[in-house]
Order: sequence, then structure tokens, then C-alpha cells
Amino acid sequence: MRFCSLLAFCSILLLPASLFAYTTHRTTLGPLTMYFGTNERLAKQEKITKLDEPLTLTATLENKGDTILYLKLVFSTIETLEFETGGAVEGLQRFSTTTIGLIPGSTVDVPIKIIAKPGTYTAHYPVRLDAEFQLDGKPVSAHIIQVVETELPGGATVKNPMLGQTIADAKQLPLNTLPNRGGLALATLDTYRGIWNYDNKPAEILPIGFQGNESISSASINRQSMDRGGVSRQSVGMHPPWRGGVGNVGMEYHIKLPETKPISLSFFSAMRDVQPPEPPSDGVTYRVKVDGKTVYEKHDAKPDWVAHEADLSAFAGKEIVLTLESDPGPRRDTTCDSCYWGDVILFAGNKRSGLTTEMEQKLFAENLQAVKTGKSDAGRTQVFQLDGGLTGAVTFSENGFIDGVIGVGNAEKQVQFDGLRVWVKGQPIGSEPSAISCGAWQTADGSRG
Repeated sequence: MRFCSLLAFCSILLLPASLFAYTTHRTTLGPLTMYFGTNERLAKQEKITKLDEPLTLTATLENKGDTILYLKLVFSTIETLEFETGGAVEGLQRFSTTTIGLIPGSTVDVPIKIIAKPGTYTAHYPVRLDAEFQLDGKPVSAHIIQVVETELPGGATVKNPMLGQTIADAKQLPLNTLPNRGGLALATLDTYRGIWNYDNKPAEILPIGFQGNESISSASINRQSMDRGGVSRQSVGMHPPWRGGVGNVGMEYHIKLPETKPISLSFFSAMRDVQPPEPPSDGVTYRVKVDGKTVYEKHDAKPDWVAHEADLSAFAGKEIVLTLESDPGPRRDTTCDSCYWGDVILFAGNKRSGLTTEMEQKLFAENLQAVKTGKSDAGRTQVFQLDGGLTGAVTFSENGFIDGVIGVGNAEKQVQFDGLRVWVKGQPIGSEPSAISCGAWQTADGSRG
């Protein structure tokens, strides 16, 4: 009985569709009611089967009050789904904003056209409508969500069709689109081309997605998971040219940046271990270029991970060629210069700050008290009464239960779990570094984080 009870409790935690606002199709706040579909039933799940072909969604707004409601409406979505706003000037965007006046007793349908752009996956995408207005003299916001299914032949899951080709113009490389809020994990992409050069010589171009040792210079590029100091990261390993001369090796990506600011490129650097009688490396200069111009560089010889971050906000809204370059440094000594770029994340928007030790301790204390007493007055802790006299408690944090605390027990015995570890396409949810941006969480009773 206790096992079944605990299993049921864990099952509740794994139902984000019902508990965490994945399909909140209807909501009421004061005199405003808004919904996708009908007032009673969620609209059928719409499906997109072709790229660049608009799909129209309709939201319905009702004003049951006796005064006019002035509403700021903001439609939003993610990644490569975009809204067609209708005007040639406005074009396509991932956010669409309008303001309306909703007279008393009226019902209004608000249509919006959504388009799947190249790079869209066969998956489920949320479309969210936020309505901001004044209620009793205070600003408030209500929202609803409609899930759109995409079923595209191939979509972004097709193997890179240009893999292995040698492209002279970097602007002809496959275009990677940085989402409006979120990131690209560059070490997972095969859309780059390799380049290398001897000092004071023109660059030599390697095929798209190249991995291995270049035959003339022995410059090398490899994508791999690398452990340094007990911490494993998705990485790109490089070694500058050393046979026949000294020079640089790098990777070039063709990327479209959004208008969103800030835009940052973060990564961790580390050198390989050396074994006697090998001499130590004098380090590598890690260099970041945009359209051939250096925007960040730092020389380092440490074998454990060292954090770096470059600000690319000045290039917001542009298509760029981004280069990651490994240089042997001012002494031009390539001895044991195998280096690693770990968790290379290009990110648009503000990142959430991690929990402090003090905050973590407070979460665990609140959760423990709820498990012991079977109740909690803290709004971020939910309590579940289980079979066998057990209590389950979930204390939410910045990313809901993912980085919160989950506890089970009674007044005498308790066990607590430090949230959950969740990955999507190799990227962690709710922890850094990650290419995935987490928004606010919401429980069924409407409380949010």
C-alpha cells in the first residue's frame, strides 16, 4: 500500500499538462473571461503540416462587467514559430501585441495567424495570449494557452543535407536561428565548417561538420563529452596546427540573431592532462569572432573548467558568422595544446539566477515542516495525504518542482529529494548552463513562480 501510494504521488509530479498550465485554455479574472475554443471546451488541437503556410487561431474575450475594459493583448510563442501580423512593414515576429477596448457585455473574437518557419520540429508548441488591464485601480494580467501540433516531413530532425560539403562563403552555411528567448548549444550542432591557417597564411576551409585531424597540419576538431575535474560537459575539442608550421584552428557558424537583448555567448575552457615525460602546455588563447572581428579572447592553461562569457548584444537582429578559434598563444608553442570548449551556449534574453545556499536551506526547512505536520501555510508548498499515514509535500522554487524540494514521510521519519533532473535533447531544464529558457510555472490553483 505504501509503495502504491508513493507511486501515485510521483505520478502527480509527472503530469505537467494538468498541473503546470500546459493547456490552460480558459481563464476568468474579474469581469474578463478569455478562452480558446468554447467557454466550456478546449478547441481541437490544431495541426501545422507545411512550412510558411499560415494557421489561424481564434481567442474569445468576454466583458461581463459594467465598464469598458482596455486590454493590452500579447500573443507569444517559441523557437521557429512566428506570427504573421498582416502588414508588410511589421512582417513576421514571435510576439504580436495589440490594444483593444472591450465594451460592457460584449464578446469579441481575436484571430492570430501563426507560421512554422524552417527549422521547426515535428512536436507540440504552445501559443500564449496574455491580457493586461486595470482591475480596481491595479495592473493585472490573465493568460490562456493553446497547444499547436506540427507534423512536418523531416522538419528540423532531418540529418544536415550539407554535411561533408566544402563551402567557400560562410554565409552559405546552413542558417541556425537563435530563438527570441533561449539558446543554441553549439557543441551539439553539425552545421559549422572547420577552418585552419598557418601564421600569416590564408585560411584553409574544411568540410561542413568536419571532425578529425586535418591531413597537412594535423589541426584537429572533435565534438565529444569531456570530463574535467569530475564535471562532464558537451564539448568541442581542438588542437591548433603544429605539423609543417604553427597557426590557428576554428569553427564557423552562420547564425540569425533575434532583436532580443542581451545576447551572450558563454563557454567553459580546459586543457587536456599531460603525462610524464610530456611537458605542460603553455595554454591556448580562446578567441570569439563575429564576421571576422575579435569580440572576446582570453589565454588560459588550466586543466579544469574555466568560465567565459562574451556579450554579443551589439549584433541583435543580424545574421552573423560566429567563429570559435583556438590559438596557441603569444609564444606560438603548440606543445600539448589539445583544448576543450565546454557547454558553448549562445543565449538570447536574461538568464535566471541560481538559488543561493540560504534559499536552498529555507526550501528544505519549509518542506520538512510540511512533511512532519501534514500541513503548510507557505504558498509555494503543496501537501498530499498518502496512504499508510504518510504525507507528501512539494515545495516549489524558481522552476517549479524541478529545482524545488520533494518530501515524503511522517512526524518520525522523512526523506527529501533535491528536485528532479530533467533533460530535453541533451539540455538540462531549470539549471545552468542550458540552451533552454524556463518561463514561469503555474499550479492548478493559479499560483505562479
